[in-house]
Amino acid sequence: MEKCKIIAEIAQSCEGNFDNLITIIDKLGRTQVDMIMFQVIFAEELAVTNNDNYEFFASLQFSDDELKLAVDKIKKTGKLAVAEVFGEDSAYKMVKLGVDALKIHPADVSNLPFLYSLR
Repeated sequence: MEKCKIIAEIAQSCEGNFDNLITIIDKLGRTQVDMIMFQVIFAEELAVTNNDNYEFFASLQFSDDELKLAVDKIKKTGKLAVAEVFGEDSAYKMVKLGVDALKIHPADVSNLPFLYSLR
């Protein structure tokens, strides 16, 4: 599979637990994948504060320092760091933190204002 790039998607298999995220990155770093992708949750990009799911989304959110550590950890494995984002704030934050690529969630592929804002 020399010419085929492989993305390992963590998504939320870490369940919002930073230690779990780092453990998964460590394990993936020892494999032949080319890219490691994880979701970047900013609760305010997914729900308004009075939405029943807001607190759940907030529980999945990592701090800026944790996000930077995750990106750096991926890069130290020699893999490309990919962030799945759900809005402009998370997209620009992750670019600032050094990700190699952004992945747009399927729910946002028709969100043209968001997509146009990325360039």
